[in-house]
Amino acid sequence: MIRTCTGFAVIAVLSLPGAVLAETYQWTDDAGVVHFTDNLERIPSKYLKRVKELPSVRGETPSSPSMESPAAPAEVKPALKPQSPILYGGLDERGWRTRFSSLREELKVIEESLPKKREELNQLHRRWVISMGRVPSQGELKDFAEKQAEGSATVEDNPYVNKSALSTPGRHREAYYAKLQEVRQEEARVGEIKKQLEDLELEASRVGVPFEWRK
Repeated sequence: MIRTCTGFAVIAVLSLPGAVLAETYQWTDDAGVVHFTDNLERIPSKYLKRVKELPSVRGETPSSPSMESPAAPAEVKPALKPQSPILYGGLDERGWRTRFSSLREELKVIEESLPKKREELNQLHRRWVISMGRVPSQGELKDFAEKQAEGSATVEDNPYVNKSALSTPGRHREAYYAKLQEVRQEEARVGEIKKQLEDLELEASRVGVPFEWRK
């Protein structure tokens, strides 16, 4: 009687689901359907190359891949607020750099063009003198040079001009004085720009503008 009970107990234990470990096989058919089995003989031969072995327990049905819990959504970080530009005297870096660079660029253009214009002025003066045919004295040249330095020289003060009623200076005189006026205007503008740059440097220092912004 004891042997019989023992035999029934062993049979009962072996028949419990999940009591014995076994291999589970998975494959996907042509329609995309996933299948599971613990018996290789149930798998069609044309799908044998697609079979995957999964560790499992007899009687336990593996969970379907489609039933897996969805991944947690990625954490969304709040967007950073743009930083306000640093201002000095109401201007940012670009504003200060523009003020300095515009003045320096204008000064560079004028200073590079002035030597050529002064040479043109000298050539026009020589042509004018040659066309008039009058050679002034040293005293006349000295007086005219002083008036030129004061900025009060006129056509009538020029010692090279023949003041005779028969004299006709013509186009050479006009070209000379037109160029002279152009040169003087640009020389004056050079002085104005340099003064503006000095004032701008003082203003930038007063409000604490970084030196690299003034380049």
